[in-house]
Amino acid sequence: MLALVLALLLVPAANTWTVDDDGPADFTQITDAIAEAASGDVLLVEPGTYSAFALTRRLTILGRAGGDRPHVEGVTEVSALGFTLAGLSFDALQVSGAPDRARIDDCSVGVDGDAEVPWALTVDGCQQLVVSRTQVRGSKAYSQKQQFGIGGSGLLVSTSIATLVQCAIDGASGFDAPSVGYVGGDGGIALRLEDGSRAVVVASHLKGGRQGLSSTQTCIFGANGSGLSVFNSLAILRGAPAYDSSVAAGDVFSGCTFQTDPGIIVIGGTLVISGVAFIPTDVYFDDSTLIEPAVPEPLVLVDGTDTPGGQRHIRLHGPAGQSCLLVASLAPAYATLGAFDDKLWVGVSGVHFIVPLVTLGQATPLTLNWNVPPSTVGLEGVCVELQPFFPGLASAYAPGTSIAGNVAELIVRF
Repeated sequence: MLALVLALLLVPAANTWTVDDDGPADFTQITDAIAEAASGDVLLVEPGTYSAFALTRRLTILGRAGGDRPHVEGVTEVSALGFTLAGLSFDALQVSGAPDRARIDDCSVGVDGDAEVPWALTVDGCQQLVVSRTQVRGSKAYSQKQQFGIGGSGLLVSTSIATLVQCAIDGASGFDAPSVGYVGGDGGIALRLEDGSRAVVVASHLKGGRQGLSSTQTCIFGANGSGLSVFNSLAILRGAPAYDSSVAAGDVFSGCTFQTDPGIIVIGGTLVISGVAFIPTDVYFDDSTLIEPAVPEPLVLVDGTDTPGGQRHIRLHGPAGQSCLLVASLAPAYATLGAFDDKLWVGVSGVHFIVPLVTLGQATPLTLNWNVPPSTVGLEGVCVELQPFFPGLASAYAPGTSIAGNVAELIVRF
């Protein structure tokens, strides 16, 4: 049934351009391709090394599935109304002012190169951002210039609405003293939400950076970094047993625990956390609310192989015997549903399908398989949106509503 649904949703995408730094291709640099492409076009980027770019138009930029990620050096800036980035490696990425659907999938930021910036990935003023299967790592080079400040941190989300699915976000270790007379610095933060942001974080790993090394043996270290900091914002963390769903502060040195920061800091905000490993005593709250649902909240994940001819797996976790409606749509949306605790992220005004399902358990996902077409030519960049709804499952933090699961996406690559 699902295979038929997804096959009907797949329609040819927009014009495509090829990019390869050592050719042959339409362009040798992503910057040149962006200058030529029209809004809505797709760039297919082969493995190689590319200069940082500024993206101001709605484009889809894809690396080859299953291959080495194209490496984009320096600081890339994205300020398009909406965009898709998949299968790319960035030294640093700054995203701002995207009111429409924005996607970052199967990427790495700050892993293959170090741009020496305070945050590897920054998000500001984005209203429908989905980050999935992405690794973010704070800058160690930045830490080494911050003896008395916070080290290189992972992801900063400001005035934005975001969904993070199957991500690994780490702060860098703090300033390490190069010689006698120096003290260690603070480790970087993994994820920080601020200024009215709302983030649903699903099956993800958040860990702060370790405290920096001192030049002495007398515990003169900086503090370790927090895994999660929430300031005047809402964070909803959901996990499943089969995935690294955890949040923790960075490591500390034996006997030097008096200079530690909490794994979770929430000031003027709300944290909903279920199915996620954390230390309850390692949490700092100030004028905030902590909600731990009695029953772990449901979630949907997409894994498997992206390559043409491969197989993707849609895994739905939820209480055993719980009815839900899985919506599949080609078009994104962002609309209020009064009966549910989250927005509708899938489009139901055009072609869409609603599949009734019953979950098997939080640790035993209901798995639906989809075979990627052997040839994806003409389909590159097509994205199928998925979101489950649970009419019979009450929300723990929004009284009178039912749970809307996280959005997940199938992006066709090449």
